[in-house]
Amino acid sequence: MSGVRVDDMEEVDLRQVQALGEQLGYPSEFNELVRRFKALASSSHHHLFVARHQGQVVGWIHVDDPRLQGRVVPSASGLRKN
Repeated sequence: MSGVRVDDMEEVDLRQVQALGEQLGYPSEFNELVRRFKALASSSHHHLFVARHQGQVVGWIHVDDPRLQGRVVPSASGLRKN
């Protein structure tokens, strides 16, 4: 898929993130998604990104750095649409 751009996730993206999650079998209540987004976005140890194609969110990723034993050990989680 060419023309994919990765951006920081913003609250305005959450409706599309919710719809994508539902397509992939991960339904969530919108208000709960907003609550979780705000909690993660306010942390310096969590980073949320969306992939866009032609202005539409086609994937997202959540990267966290738990700082195991004083070292940054990043892990990533998220889903993507084929």
